[in-house]
Amino acid sequence: MAKEAGRQAGDGVREAIAQLEQRIDALATALMGTEEFAKTANAASNLQLRVQQGLSGHMARQLALFNMPSREDVASIGSRLMVIDERLERIEERLKAAAPETAPARPAGPPRTRKPPSANGRAQPATKASAKAPGARAGAKPAAKKATKAAPAKKAARKAPAKKRAPRKAAKPAAAAQ
Repeated sequence: MAKEAGRQAGDGVREAIAQLEQRIDALATALMGTEEFAKTANAASNLQLRVQQGLSGHMARQLALFNMPSREDVASIGSRLMVIDERLERIEERLKAAAPETAPARPAGPPRTRKPPSANGRAQPATKASAKAPGARAGAKPAAKKATKAAPAKKAARKAPAKKRAPRKAAKPAAAAQ
């Protein structure tokens, strides 16, 4: 029983809404179908367009005053960049088609530091030190040079006492000076 009452109330609301829509539609057709409404709507549209153009021009002048690009400037730069990007892609395609296939690049890794095994089966290091001194180890430091007579003078100069500075006198406050 409660469901039937709810359906009847819902049906009544739907009928009321349908009648309201019909009345509004008849009024709107009568109002908008006149020549006066068409002229008024056209004038409002033109006024809106002129205001928008005026604001756009004013904003462009203000942006130019602050040395900033306007919306049109950014749009034109974007379109020019798209054209340049397309040209660049065509150039890359032509270069790929014109260039012969090259040998693959060497694999990235540490450089080779050892020579291949010699005839006796032992690997030899590829350093210059081993070529000069056969008994020297790879990575060993070279022997130090003999000391010269100038070396002791440098040591003595380092040990010389530094001059003492006189202590700075503190500045007297302005109140004490008077």
